[in-house]
Amino acid sequence: MSITITFTASQPTVVLAWGGHIATRLDWGIGNSAVAISGSPFHTRLIGLDGSGGNQDRALSSDAVTFPASITITKVANLNGSPITSQAFSFTASPSPLQNFTLCGSSATCSTTFANITNLQSYTVNEPAPLPPGWSFDSLACTVSGGLSTTPPTPSGASVTINLKEGDNVNCTYTNHELGTALTVIKHVSNTHGGTNVAGDFTMNVNATGGTASPASFKGSESGTAVTISPGASYTVTETGPGGYTASLSTGCSGSIPAGGSATCTVTNSDQVTHLKLVKNVNNTHGGSAVASSWTLTATGKTPYSGAGGFDTDVVPDTYALSETGPSGYTAGAWSCTGSGTQSGSQITLALGQSATCTIINSDQGGHLKLIKNVSNTHGGTASASSWTLAATGKMFYSGAGGFDLDVNADTYTLSESSTTINSGYTAGAWSCTGGTQNGNQITLAVGQSATCTITNSDQTAHLKLIKSVSNTHGGTAAATDWTLSATGNIPYTGAGGLDVDVKADTYTLSESSATITSGYTAGAWSCIGGTQNGNQITLALGQSAVCTIINSDQPASLTITKVCAPTTDTITSFNVNITPTSPSGTAIPTSLTCGGSQTRTLSAGSYQLGEGSVAGWNGTLPTGWATPGMFAGACDANGNVSLANGDTKTCFILNVNNVCTPAFPPAVTQSAPAMGPLQKQLRAAPKRTK
Repeated sequence: MSITITFTASQPTVVLAWGGHIATRLDWGIGNSAVAISGSPFHTRLIGLDGSGGNQDRALSSDAVTFPASITITKVANLNGSPITSQAFSFTASPSPLQNFTLCGSSATCSTTFANITNLQSYTVNEPAPLPPGWSFDSLACTVSGGLSTTPPTPSGASVTINLKEGDNVNCTYTNHELGTALTVIKHVSNTHGGTNVAGDFTMNVNATGGTASPASFKGSESGTAVTISPGASYTVTETGPGGYTASLSTGCSGSIPAGGSATCTVTNSDQVTHLKLVKNVNNTHGGSAVASSWTLTATGKTPYSGAGGFDTDVVPDTYALSETGPSGYTAGAWSCTGSGTQSGSQITLALGQSATCTIINSDQGGHLKLIKNVSNTHGGTASASSWTLAATGKMFYSGAGGFDLDVNADTYTLSESSTTINSGYTAGAWSCTGGTQNGNQITLAVGQSATCTITNSDQTAHLKLIKSVSNTHGGTAAATDWTLSATGNIPYTGAGGLDVDVKADTYTLSESSATITSGYTAGAWSCIGGTQNGNQITLALGQSAVCTIINSDQPASLTITKVCAPTTDTITSFNVNITPTSPSGTAIPTSLTCGGSQTRTLSAGSYQLGEGSVAGWNGTLPTGWATPGMFAGACDANGNVSLANGDTKTCFILNVNNVCTPAFPPAVTQSAPAMGPLQKQLRAAPKRTK
């Protein structure tokens, strides 16, 4: 074969040297080394050179080649039939170049080779006792190849002596197994609180410190699982699995087990108690009086739970629908849950071991009260609803002009009204309510109730009585019914002799009239008791009454008696005249007159007769056809009779003639007044009496 080497010299003079050598068969393999090549010696020479170098031959004799030997020690450590590398094993080896060594362990290298041994002699390798705890020696097997030896070394227990020859490659394998320990892991599940998991739902883990555990992780089993642990290793049993369980471990679930020993670990998982608390809160800001226990709170699942005002109890895991029953008039808020459960609206889902507190607040609904004022003005009233203030008095006070329409607290309210402008004249009706519970002027509203209460104030009727009084002290005969009395306002009222009626509030002008009595009576002034009088007017407010009286007095008659004498120059003679009532009859009224004199008498209505006593020297007889001296004229008839009506003014003449006179009186003089003129004229013409 030829090898071409290319290089660049950095100096002008270069020394080129080469030689043959023997490569180890450990690198090239048996049959690939110089000893396996036929022919000797082996030559190497320079074939060519870029420049002048000369030709040199280097020779190697095969007899000069000695093949080194090697010893390889391998450790196979079996745990449960599978090799491991974690356990360290110590060995002794001699003589040099062998030396003591350790296989496996922290380096995880379980084989070592002592190579290029040219000192061909006997070597000893031994795995001394004691072995690592829990391990046992199984076997030692050796092989040899590539050298002059034809049979492998024969081990003696855990020791082997190797008579090493040229080219031998000796391989010895130590096999050990771990004695192991027996750990039984039992998984038990207690589902007394509604749990549904089984042993296989849990994963058991065995952690061995200073050794191994096999299997190290497995599904739990009620019948138990066998686990092999390195003898002396410190182990701990743990688990993973569903929540809601409390684990309790027996004494065999941790510690160490000597080689060949056994232990039992029982892990009991008890389902945890699930807990639910329902709380009722009540907000009575609007007068409500209900308490929490007035409601029954319920959680409905596979198993229902309920309690007055709520409950606080262990429950089975489930999804519960939360609800309540209780008094009306309250508004329920939303359920609010805290804790480890899962809430969805009014539902709470509780897994094993979870706990939740769910609260619902019920707020009392405000009551509603409407007060209405109605006013009936059928009798002349003018007040409006706003003239009154309506009030409802309870723990709270509400009022409004003409009424109100308000949200109120639940309560019993006393209803009333007042007015600063209307003090009288209206009659309040009874309160009338729809809704709530009424008792007279009280209305009781429960939470959430509404009521409308109405009160009507009706204007009171005014009353007017007109009285006609008649005073007949002067002979009048009229009765009260001869007059019609009237009260004139927006509505007129009349009545014969008066009236006594309900009237509207108003100002009335009082008057009277008569179809039969046109004279002879004098009307007095109107006199009223009640109301407000102004002359012939009476003002009546609502509810007022008045009695108004008017007196009509018969007027006296006036009778003037005039004495006519002849001669007229006599002013001394006195004549006695009697005025005698004839209808009605009565006692004569005396009077005295002198010639030419007059007297006026006030008399009651009736018939009278005048009479005169005789006076000596005065003739009372005249010729036929002439006025009779001493007799009557004017309003009196010839016999002195006169009729007087109330208010009449009449004059009667009494004619007297002295006996010496024989006057002639025209007939007209004797019938009516005035007769003075003609009479005097005749008297002046009368002749003197002769003796």
